Order: sequence, then C-alpha cells, then structure tokens
Amino acid sequence: MELWQLRHFVTVARAQSFGKAAVAMDISRFELARAINELEEQIGFQLLYTANNVARLTERGSAFLDAAENLIAHADAVESLAADLPQARGSTVFTVARATEAGVDVARRLLLRFRAAHSDVLLLERPMSTVDCVQALREGSSDMAVVGLPADLDGMISVRRIGAAEFGLAWRADRFTPAVALLLSWIDDFVAGQMQDGHLT
Repeated sequence: MELWQLRHFVTVARAQSFGKAAVAMDISRFELARAINELEEQIGFQLLYTANNVARLTERGSAFLDAAENLIAHADAVESLAADLPQARGSTVFTVARATEAGVDVARRLLLRFRAAHSDVLLLERPMSTVDCVQALREGSSDMAVVGLPADLDGMISVRRIGAAEFGLAWRADRFTPAVALLLSWIDDFVAGQMQDGHLT
C-alpha cells in the first residue's frame, strides 16, 4: 500500500464519483479504477461500490477513509517538518516527483542509492502520475521528476533519458539548481558504471 493509492481513494470518496475524481487528478477513469481495485486487493475488502452513478463507501470503506485521511495528514505534516529541519542544519532539501508508472523499481533504487551516497541531501519522493509530475514541475512544487517517456513536455521543462530505460529525469529549465545538477551528475556516473556490465539495475 502506498500513499498515492490512499490519495486516489480519498479523492474518489470525497467526490463520490470516479469521473469527477479522475478529472480532478487529471488521470483516466480507467487508471483510477485500476488503482482502487489494486488497493482493495491489497487490503482484502471492498472500499467502494457504484449505485446510480454515485461512488459510495462500504461500511468498512467508511472506517478505512478515516484512517486514510489521518495517514495522509500525518505524511504531509512529516514532509513539511522534514523540509524545515534540515535547513537549520545546513542540509539541502530536494523534492522529486516520481511517476508511479515509470520504471518504478529501477527509479526507486536509483533514488535510494543517491540518498545513501549523499547524506547531506534530504531527498523527498512524491509518487504520482506522469501528468501530475509534469504539473508539479510547472508549478514549482517539485525540484525534479521521474517521468515515463514519451511525456507531454513543453519548452519550460527539460528531460534526460536514463540509459535505455523508458523513463527520464525532468526539471524546469529555469530552475537548474545545484541540487538538480548534483542528482543528474550522480545518476550519469552511476548509469555509466552499470552500463559497463551491460544492464541497469
């Protein structure tokens, strides 16, 4: 179970509509329904049912909604706190939006290895869809994003493919910060070393 799945569920529950929730999150209704189905499979019970085109909570779904909203609130509070504390220590806080459909396992391992190599950088991940990643870059709420390729980008956003993977690192061209440069340089060096072995893991 991941935070992005809980956010999807909460959005549907609040909107009482898969269609309205999908529009609000700028994803397809099919993708949203699949995310809810996967969440239900993971927890072992039904959260929602549709009656007269209205998404309604089951009894257990209603209880789960309270827990999900609390978890999201705590996660947001922790992220906010984490963003404040390292600055007092002179550390760099770096937010990366990570597309959930873009080479998730490989991208996750790369970011974990970067964290291990740079303890002075607090890298915060924000799992979401590629569309939401691009929007996060445009509005400046993320410093960088891992996006699936090809992605619907414009001149405001630059992207670099990671090796031969079906994803790349994207950033706002007008916000090429030292932290962005550091992550790009580190990943370039890491991927080059991996490619000597003929694969990226």
